[in-house]
Amino acid sequence: MNRLILRGAALCAFAATGTAALAQVDDVNAPNGPGRVYVRMAFSNANDTALLNLPLDSSFVQRDAGLDLFHLREIPDRYGFDGVNDTGSFGLVTATSNILGTQVLARFFENNGVGRLTVTLPCRSEGATSIRQNVGGLSVVNFEGNLIQGSQYAPAPDGISDAAFDNIETRYQNPYAVRFTGVDPNFAADEAFAAYDQFLEGETTNGPWQYTGSERFTANEFLGAVYGCSVNGAGVNPLVGNAQSLQHQMVESGLDFTQPMFGPDEAPWGIGLRIGRTNRQGAVGTTYEARISRAFRLSEGSRNLLIVDLPVSYEDVKGVRTLRANAAVAARIGLSRQWSIEPRVSYGYVYAHDQGLKGQLAMGSVASLLMLDNIGPGALTIGNMIGYTKVLKAQLYDYDVGNRTDNVVLRNGLAYELPLSGRTLGRQASVRTSYAMTNYLGDDLYTQTLHEATLSLGVRTRGSDIRNSYEVIRVGLIGKLGDHYKSGHLFIGYRF
Repeated sequence: MNRLILRGAALCAFAATGTAALAQVDDVNAPNGPGRVYVRMAFSNANDTALLNLPLDSSFVQRDAGLDLFHLREIPDRYGFDGVNDTGSFGLVTATSNILGTQVLARFFENNGVGRLTVTLPCRSEGATSIRQNVGGLSVVNFEGNLIQGSQYAPAPDGISDAAFDNIETRYQNPYAVRFTGVDPNFAADEAFAAYDQFLEGETTNGPWQYTGSERFTANEFLGAVYGCSVNGAGVNPLVGNAQSLQHQMVESGLDFTQPMFGPDEAPWGIGLRIGRTNRQGAVGTTYEARISRAFRLSEGSRNLLIVDLPVSYEDVKGVRTLRANAAVAARIGLSRQWSIEPRVSYGYVYAHDQGLKGQLAMGSVASLLMLDNIGPGALTIGNMIGYTKVLKAQLYDYDVGNRTDNVVLRNGLAYELPLSGRTLGRQASVRTSYAMTNYLGDDLYTQTLHEATLSLGVRTRGSDIRNSYEVIRVGLIGKLGDHYKSGHLFIGYRF
């Protein structure tokens, strides 16, 4: 297996913790927020009963380094609690890392010349129990074997679970976890992390480590489990499973109510720009989208069109950058003046450098557009689409995680367009409002249902009839709402 980690980046990130000054966390993201590591250090000395079981708190937030945990070994030494030839003292570091929005817990413990690193994946662990509940009539204990008393532990900050905040290893009755132990009194940390390094490099479950639960797994299988949890348990996977994923971008392009025109009388060229502000579980970011399409008539005088469509988007959420692009080919077939269908195939690619993910996705769909004129003073368009999406490849830290998510998607909506009696900027104009609902079936996703509403103004660049014009510019707003997701977008589109 290729190296999954970059040691230097994480070590440099902790240069600021070189003093023993205590500080509270100044920026804590929600558990599914992208690109962050939460580290809590707790040290005690058995000779000082005033500190026993009362952890000091010196926390730090940095860019997510994936499975790079080698920085944890440095922290006890910095504070003088290295556990080497120091009877009665111990040092403990608890870290919570988000990989694709999936929480990974790591705890490094040194005590009387023994070093121990435990890595746990909560989403695959079983038998979760609150630290303030009893397990089988026995109270949960901490590393020292002392009972955890609620009065001794402050509540966890918003967005941080009790398991991440408190110093316990008995959070799960059947954890998905692996432990690395060093027993050399002078090199306990070196020995433990050498075993961890060997685990990351190998493709085996046999080595100098122990599994604390019933499942045995390689490092690659651990990453595959992390990715799998991100598809249905987090809102930040850039490839699939949520409203900002490549999957939904391709679905939305298959039936897009923000386009300047509907129906078989499509103009040859179309361009669109969109800028949006998104909020996913408290992680706020900005998205930029561009789209260009070209329509070709299949024969002289025919309403049937061959359409080539190229949407591209770039997103920045708290410094986590993602590029998505897809290419589609569709045939718009006019069954009548009012009704057309559009079979479509598309291929998409996503590159999320800061999250270590690259992926490919394919989609096939058939859409129907029915336009009804003279509905009141305006026109009503009814759109329906059924599609199928499949992940072709997903690589996390250059490892193929093997998850091939399959989904059937249903997207339905309607748009009402009202021509304005006056002129806008001396031109004919119309107002359009629309609503669409998207539902995903098949493999479990984080966002199964998404609602979308738009309001826009269309202005004809020349001519007299806005609805039959080839040359229309449309400007408007989009609002989206889904599970733990909301966003607002400004868009502009032009057909000519």
